[in-house]
Amino acid sequence: MQSENIGDLIVCCVRGDDQAQAFFYTEYVEVVRRTVVRKLQSLSIGPPLLSEVEDICNDIFTRIFADNCRVLSSVRTPGSIRAWLVTLARHYTVDYVRKWAGRGRLSAVEVREEHEVYGSDCGEQAMTGERDLVLSRCLSALSDEERLILNLFFMHGRKYVEIAEMTGRNVNTVSAKLRRAKAKLRRLLEEEHYENPY
Repeated sequence: MQSENIGDLIVCCVRGDDQAQAFFYTEYVEVVRRTVVRKLQSLSIGPPLLSEVEDICNDIFTRIFADNCRVLSSVRTPGSIRAWLVTLARHYTVDYVRKWAGRGRLSAVEVREEHEVYGSDCGEQAMTGERDLVLSRCLSALSDEERLILNLFFMHGRKYVEIAEMTGRNVNTVSAKLRRAKAKLRRLLEEEHYENPY
């Protein structure tokens, strides 16, 4: 996308155009997702779970679009939007890990050690890790929009109306897409013989 088009897209997002925001999300979610994964890996806290990555990505875009896109409106050179997003994603991922460590009253070092050293419940952790991998694989088979809608509904407790506003879809479309995404995920999990699906 050329910088003048990116500039126009940012202006539309700042004006509150839901479709522009949905397009912005679709256009740049992979840049953010890859940055989050790399940053989590560089912090040496173990392999990142897809659910964590998706939570961080969605929180980043929520922050970008909050308060009439106040954060997004700070972009001065639209041509460097990818670099700006990478920097933002790195900082937010570090903040997320700090909060995560703080909630469990663990230091960052202890968080790393907890992921590196397995205790006596090694078998249970291995099974949990396998289930997480299966779930991650199934979630990655969904489209970005399907993952976003599922995440907003289940993880963030958003109502259909709120999801519709955020994605630029009408409420009936959101309802139908959510129903199809759940059915698709359920089918994928069943094919993988996933135990205890959420």
